[in-house]
Amino acid sequence: MADYQFPGQNQWSEKPVIGAGEGESPLVPAPQNEITMRTMASDVASMKEMGGGDPRPYVPSATPISQTPPTPKPPEPQTKVNPVINPMQTTEIPVIPLPPQKSGSAFVIIAVILIVLGLGAIGYFYVYPKFISSETVEVVEEQTTEEITAPQEVITEATTTATTTVEVPPISGLGSHISLFKTAADFSSETTLAVETIAAIKDAWKGTTVEVPVFKETVFKSTDGKILGQSKLVPLFLPSFITTSSSQLFEEDFTLFTYTDQKGVWPGIILKAKTETLEKAKEEAKKIESNLEWRSLFIIDPGKEQTWKDGKVGNTAARYISFTTKGNALSYTWFDNTLLISTNYQGAQDAAKKLGF
Repeated sequence: MADYQFPGQNQWSEKPVIGAGEGESPLVPAPQNEITMRTMASDVASMKEMGGGDPRPYVPSATPISQTPPTPKPPEPQTKVNPVINPMQTTEIPVIPLPPQKSGSAFVIIAVILIVLGLGAIGYFYVYPKFISSETVEVVEEQTTEEITAPQEVITEATTTATTTVEVPPISGLGSHISLFKTAADFSSETTLAVETIAAIKDAWKGTTVEVPVFKETVFKSTDGKILGQSKLVPLFLPSFITTSSSQLFEEDFTLFTYTDQKGVWPGIILKAKTETLEKAKEEAKKIESNLEWRSLFIIDPGKEQTWKDGKVGNTAARYISFTTKGNALSYTWFDNTLLISTNYQGAQDAAKKLGF
């Protein structure tokens, strides 16, 4: 390319002289700075001096550039590269792929679930045990108080019972009476004894004969209103059978009855043996046959006695003895743990039926 020069470039090479007026000295112009201009020729020369070549024109490529973006290749699996300890080499750091990011809603749900579980765990392991422990302590204290009190009462009662059995005489009165008859007697009465003797009892039993038989139960009381038990009345008739010791083989409450027909009045006694002393009571009952004290059971003289024999009252085996006076017959019969003593055979039959045998 040809060099281009601005007009007047050579004129600035010499210093111009400014003229003066008449009578004045000429003025010397001010010194000018040297101005260097870059041109294409100067740039080429400079590039050659720096070791470069001549500039080449730009020729565009003939292959058109595709406008479609390249398809990304799937990431190749990263392999773990064991680093080599060499200061001159670059250690490759394995790239760990990050897990896919979850959506914001899933993160919120997980956070809520974790919070709920955390609150539930705090309530179960810390709050709930405090309430349970406080309630348990109160219940244990109440149970402990009852357990301490109850045994003391039981021990006191047991001691009293033992003392009553060993040291105190047999009970002479009952607060109430329960008949041993399952079917009630035709009549029942309560009689207070001014004196507790056989004569007083027989006076209460005496009566006129009747055409239609009558079965009657009698309860005797003391003057203080207490019901007299078997330990107080039976020894009056059978002192060898019912003694201070043998009376304890039977329940204190017992039943007295009379059977009356056109020939007379015949008494009877019903005792109930205790379950634990039944066999001993049966052995003691055999003493009735060993003497004649049972004659006091009859209201009038029964006559001459015969010998003891085996018989039956209802369908149950019995032992009996008859007398010369008709209608008098003493018998005793065991119905399980119940002992029936009667002075008349028909009276014994009726009493067995009312007992349920």
